[in-house]
Amino acid sequence: SPKRARPGLRRPGYHFGLPNQCAKRPGTHRFANTLEQHYAHYLSLLRPTAQNLTGLEIGALTPALLPSYARTVYVHFGPAAALSLIYPNISIKAPDIIDHLETLDSIPSGTFDYVLSSHVIQRVPNMLLALQNALRVLRRDGFLLLTIPFLCGTFDKDRYVTSAAHFQEEYEAPHTVFGHRFEHHREWALSHVRGVANRTAADAEIDHWARFFFDLDYPIHFHTFEPRQLLKALQALERPVSTLVHFSHDEQEIRVVLQKE
Repeated sequence: SPKRARPGLRRPGYHFGLPNQCAKRPGTHRFANTLEQHYAHYLSLLRPTAQNLTGLEIGALTPALLPSYARTVYVHFGPAAALSLIYPNISIKAPDIIDHLETLDSIPSGTFDYVLSSHVIQRVPNMLLALQNALRVLRRDGFLLLTIPFLCGTFDKDRYVTSAAHFQEEYEAPHTVFGHRFEHHREWALSHVRGVANRTAADAEIDHWARFFFDLDYPIHFHTFEPRQLLKALQALERPVSTLVHFSHDEQEIRVVLQKE
């Protein structure tokens, strides 16, 4: 009888998520303001409570432009020299703090008035844990401001949508994160071959590139995001921990603002 194919040789990501609807999606609205204006609006709401604001930007390679009364500290997983090896074409802002971006272990709870995270959350294996700790380091009533790539506007457009159930599983059973890790690297390799190189590849080539990125511990896109599944996943972080005060998207990004209770 013919041999059964290994489950891992099916299209990467099939057991983590749902088929995406990128080819069928209706038109989405564009933002009327810039990202910096979006940030400044929420920082202005905090201004009456403090003469100056102190915030944290997670995983920033280049700093966001913010009002003069907002002082921002930068945290990343490595020093500027190491980050430059991964991102050689970017002029990188040296981080003030080097820490694990999911846990922020070196930062005490209730330290900052605001936390920014732009195009970072897709690069951490346990998304909800990262958001939980971003909220932890906020002071009461502080804002967590997120921008997240919408998979339909990126090279991830051929991947499955990561389901809310998958995010919840990794959050509630952290040991599953390591078990999922290599398959996420296979998804990443597939998206690069199809979305960046614009060609098809055999399973052996996908496995080769997955192993290459895996052994480098490269900060891949572990997960993909679309509005409905992300909203479902965020329900785990709402009251009593936080309140969702803003949610919108355009063809490229999803923007989320959570306020700490």
